[in-house]
Amino acid sequence: MATTTRLKRAAAASLTGVMAATCLTLATASTAEAAGHAPTTRVWITKHRNIKMPDVIRPGLHRFVVRSAKGSGFQIVEARPGYTKREAARDIRRGVERGKVRPFKSFERNIELRGGVSSAPGDRGVMFARLQPGTYWAVDVDGPALARKIETFRVAGHGVHGRLPGAKIIVATGVHEWAAKPLVIPNAGRLRFYNPSAQSHFIDMAKLKQGKTVADFEEWMANGFEGPSPVRFNVSTGTGVLDSGRAMSFRYRLPPGNYLLVCFWPDPEMDMMPHAAMGMYREIRLR
Repeated sequence: MATTTRLKRAAAASLTGVMAATCLTLATASTAEAAGHAPTTRVWITKHRNIKMPDVIRPGLHRFVVRSAKGSGFQIVEARPGYTKREAARDIRRGVERGKVRPFKSFERNIELRGGVSSAPGDRGVMFARLQPGTYWAVDVDGPALARKIETFRVAGHGVHGRLPGAKIIVATGVHEWAAKPLVIPNAGRLRFYNPSAQSHFIDMAKLKQGKTVADFEEWMANGFEGPSPVRFNVSTGTGVLDSGRAMSFRYRLPPGNYLLVCFWPDPEMDMMPHAAMGMYREIRLR
């Protein structure tokens, strides 16, 4: 029971920090590298975690360039009609942060998580996402008081075209597992993340410490994440949360080496156990 509680607490902590990767190191993208004719949507997250971005963007593929005054996790959310920001903040506080099943299920039932990307001072996040007409929310998942920090924007007007970029695809398969390939990827570039599974997932790709392996991570997790971590979560990259049937792309640059590919999103049908504790992790090499 104690180990289960520690695992749940670790999952909650990951969703307010590690979820979109800690101390992210991203590649610098140029406008020439945009996919097709995808327009650039610039996002600024202030030191108070307020999000500044256009009120309206056009339907289709967009290149989001996210800068922030402190480490932040930009997340795009589409809410069901009638579901309010206050209700969302309440469900996140009780469900995600406190590990309560019913409010977490309410949150998942009433929202679509459309991906996101991390940023830090001096390191902008770059992501690509295709959005249909409608009303969306943008939020910094690393910040408290979410009801006051959620920014509303609309997708409307004439559509724009563009192909989702990324030479490699990371796929979440089944319910709690990653696809077996690719095993090796470049240490910099663009990745496509596709989630055809039945649950929401996010990518955290963090460097294993010198001499450490996935087996060391398994042992650390079995001990409730107590003691020194075999993973350098401050050397990492990742995404926001992506719902079933959705895809996104993101840019990254990391030192070569062996990394842990992991998802910590909780499963409400398993008493909020993080997906990592259910086997959603594997090694991946960057060269």
